[in-house]
Amino acid sequence: MKTACIVYEGMADRPDESLQQRTPMEAARCSVATQLAVTGQGGLLQTGRKDIARRSEAILGGFLGFPDDVMAGVWRGPLEALAADVDTAGAAWVFRADLITLDGNRLVGASVPGISLKETQELVESIRAAVADLQVRVEAIQPGTAIVIVEDAQVQDIHSVSPYEVEGDDLETAWSGYRRQKWVRRFVEATRPIFADHPVNEVRVDLGENPANALWPWGGGVPLVAGAGASLRAFDGEVLVSNQMLARGFAKYAGIDSVDLADPWVEIDGKRPLFRIAGIVKALHDNDHLIMYVGSRYPGGRYGRSAEKVWAMECLDHMVLAPMHAVWDSMRPCRTVLAVESAVLASSGRRAREPLPVILAGDGVEPDGVGHWDEKCCAQGSLGVLGFAELMDLARREN
Repeated sequence: MKTACIVYEGMADRPDESLQQRTPMEAARCSVATQLAVTGQGGLLQTGRKDIARRSEAILGGFLGFPDDVMAGVWRGPLEALAADVDTAGAAWVFRADLITLDGNRLVGASVPGISLKETQELVESIRAAVADLQVRVEAIQPGTAIVIVEDAQVQDIHSVSPYEVEGDDLETAWSGYRRQKWVRRFVEATRPIFADHPVNEVRVDLGENPANALWPWGGGVPLVAGAGASLRAFDGEVLVSNQMLARGFAKYAGIDSVDLADPWVEIDGKRPLFRIAGIVKALHDNDHLIMYVGSRYPGGRYGRSAEKVWAMECLDHMVLAPMHAVWDSMRPCRTVLAVESAVLASSGRRAREPLPVILAGDGVEPDGVGHWDEKCCAQGSLGVLGFAELMDLARREN
């Protein structure tokens, strides 16, 4: 039995007054997702231990068959370092870091829109001497993002909050619930005076754009080795498809194949890239199980306001699910899982503990009348509340 599991980042939400007290998933008109709901069964995904349940890497790891005890020690920074082929030899701890905009001590921008990789590299190069006494190396890996490799063993076990979850807060409030934050604060403060007068930011300010005036490390963990996670998973025969570096790092760690998904949010000369259907077909021919992790429009699982989130879901239905539906028809017998990895509130851009609706459809699945893929309808589905292993076992089970 072939299976395809499509996971949207951050799509679940709460009812919004602008949508007549519906969630974006309830309001979205998605013909392919609705067809899967009508012909399949609905339920809610139980994301595991409370201490890791809200981390994207933990949820993606669950779909890949990693148990909670393994995921408790796997973090975004080391995974993205793997994806970018960053040398972490000699590291005690590896952070992801994002360029941010501060106004005084208030975090007004968790990311810096429009900044290029070249500009990011120039900013990172400028701070290397200033942070050398912290025993770190910094490598730019994509626009607005870097990897911080820490050689000081005393920095281990520092888990700073992501900037996306505390946008709008002052620094003291942002870090108040996290222990051992002095090192993180020291790092951020070391970058500020250098970035303040940097030519990249002088140009941005002249253009009326937010400056990249600090670098915020988060998602830290022990360095990971490619292939080291292969024996720790419950599943096999998979290929991972995604537009995100996080997923590509997971594929390397798990020792499985990966395929790049044309980013549905990027426009080149006013046009969005075409769905690379040939690569998907080959991946399913060569592997029994495909997991597609579709990253959000903006960093941190965000899509903008509720109306923009509705648009994003409808866009994915047309650009991702519709071509995938054509692939499934040529791969029978097959089953499809349609899920979301978290709830990121359109009202605040922050993660929340909300129901995560899931649909299981395809050959041998009897419809339960759930009718629509959203939080409310799926809560009434016959699947009930189930975990990753149970869901994937149902999808792969031969009748």
